[in-house]
Amino acid sequence: PVLGRSDATRFVSTELAMSADSMEPVLFIVRAALGQLVDALVRDARAAAAIAITLTLDDGRGATVNAPAHTITREVRPARPMARVAPLFERCRALLDQWKLPAPVCAVTVTVSATAPLVYALLPTRFLHRTPVVAPVGSPTWAAACAWTGIG
Repeated sequence: PVLGRSDATRFVSTELAMSADSMEPVLFIVRAALGQLVDALVRDARAAAAIAITLTLDDGRGATVNAPAHTITREVRPARPMARVAPLFERCRALLDQWKLPAPVCAVTVTVSATAPLVYALLPTRFLHRTPVVAPVGSPTWAAACAWTGIG
């Protein structure tokens, strides 16, 4: 027996009911997708090191049979791998706010394109109310845990 694990690609893909000219529906979908992806990462003791956002555009390029749809992909790479929705979403929002749409969006795919291991740290109950915290090495939470335990 081998204790190997294939790092399967984690992604959430959604088609919009109606094509959107603005980023508002895209942001809504990205936030929900990040929630699902971060939950899956935490279950596997992983953190997101890179998030790729792919928009499928409704510009008629994929209208013919066997023609690929027009897609645009951009990637967000936080300074440190993280497994929290809010900071990942803020980075994705910053990217999407700069993105000029050449055509309406008809589908969104959010992919975790790179991961890193998580480190679990149990802080004293006065900080966490007996809840373990998932913290990547080098994060402020990890630093607080090291300072409290005298490790770092």
